[in-house]
Amino acid sequence: AFYGWSREGLKRMRIQEINTLSDDAVREQMARAKGLDQVRFEFRHRLADGSARDVEVLSGVIRHKGRMVLHSIVHDISDRKRMEQELRVARHAAADVAQRHERRRARDAAAARDVQDLAARAQALAQRRAQVRHRAEGIGAEAAGALLVERQDEAANLLLRHGDLCG
Repeated sequence: AFYGWSREGLKRMRIQEINTLSDDAVREQMARAKGLDQVRFEFRHRLADGSARDVEVLSGVIRHKGRMVLHSIVHDISDRKRMEQELRVARHAAADVAQRHERRRARDAAAARDVQDLAARAQALAQRRAQVRHRAEGIGAEAAGALLVERQDEAANLLLRHGDLCG
């Protein structure tokens, strides 16, 4: 039923008519199975409708009616292969997302460091400004004091002169 041919039709066929490998490659794989070098294979098999399916073939040599024959059990693994491919694609997409996230996180961390650096520079400038203002106020107070002393001297001189004028 899987292949789409009748049981009698399948009995008349050679495996090379079903397997998509070349005749030589099929013979090579059969020799490996007969020698028990390998017992599990994955192939593409043709169906009666012309489509191809992925199959897993478990093969081994058995005695049947006095002859040694290659016995194979075939499992359709097309859905599994498709899901494995979808899983590979999903993992690749997840890895891409993770890499983009990591790059974004690194950029955000760099931006945060830049903001911290700017804040530290702004704080240092504010402290420097306060120091300059404090000094300027000190210089201003000294200047105002000197100006006051100078003005007091002028006032005293003026009073003296005024006294001289009055007296």
